[in-house]
Amino acid sequence: MNNKIHPVLYKHYLILHQKLGAQIVHRRKQNSPMSIEIVFGAYVPLIPTGRLNSLREAEACGFWVICRQQTKGKHAFYKGRQVYQLFLSPVHPKKLRAIKPVIIPLVNTYSEAMYG
Repeated sequence: MNNKIHPVLYKHYLILHQKLGAQIVHRRKQNSPMSIEIVFGAYVPLIPTGRLNSLREAEACGFWVICRQQTKGKHAFYKGRQVYQLFLSPVHPKKLRAIKPVIIPLVNTYSEAMYG
């Protein structure tokens, strides 16, 4: 497991890696555990964009997992392949701030229960 990436985000990346051949692009100057850039290996006719988890899963871990296409200049392509950003967004931002001390231990429990 990669220690610099949020566990929930990393687990969803592993699913995309296994099913669609996603690979992490290591070219970000600002390291954030909540966001990674990925490219898909083989030809994928329908690349998932938008929210990747259901409301029930998102409320359990506290975050939406979102995939979107990079469009800014040199960040849009990597070795001729389209780059996508995979990131976490809070489900309920106001509630998240209020219960932040409670959520942190739940994220680890959720990761272990959901993905083993």
